[in-house]
Amino acid sequence: MKTAQTIEEQTERKKTDKSYRPHADNGVPVSVEARAEARRRQLAAIRPFQFKPGISGNSGGRPARDLAGEIAQALFEQDGPAIFAAFQRVLRKDSHYRFAVLADRAFGRLKETHMIERSPYKDVSNEEIEKHIEELQGKLIAHLVEQGYTITKPPQFLPAADEDSKVQ
Repeated sequence: MKTAQTIEEQTERKKTDKSYRPHADNGVPVSVEARAEARRRQLAAIRPFQFKPGISGNSGGRPARDLAGEIAQALFEQDGPAIFAAFQRVLRKDSHYRFAVLADRAFGRLKETHMIERSPYKDVSNEEIEKHIEELQGKLIAHLVEQGYTITKPPQFLPAADEDSKVQ
């Protein structure tokens, strides 16, 4: 059983012991110098593993070539009739996924492009569009007059369209 005296003796021994490393979790007060020294030791331990300036952290990087893709392409190019027959067998068995995977691996995926046209004026004539623009300009001028602005001449919102530049 520990008594106050034995605890004090143990604390004194720890203070005089050079190999003792003070930590906050053992109840002994830790000095600022001891904490700084512990932090210096930690930093020294990780310094060899830190990134060096000018040196990539991923020196191997992403492989420049796809070895499996090169092998698949070589097979396609060297033995065309056999590959064609194999693909026919795969397609007959209804395995379209396998066919697509093999073809994509050998020659790369095709880029898919989608053209989406969303315009409320798609089926509207130029005359109707010009009429709608004039209505909107009139509403804007009326709103500006209500706000207290004085309009001496109507503003030109859009430049005059030439016959060549009209939208078809």
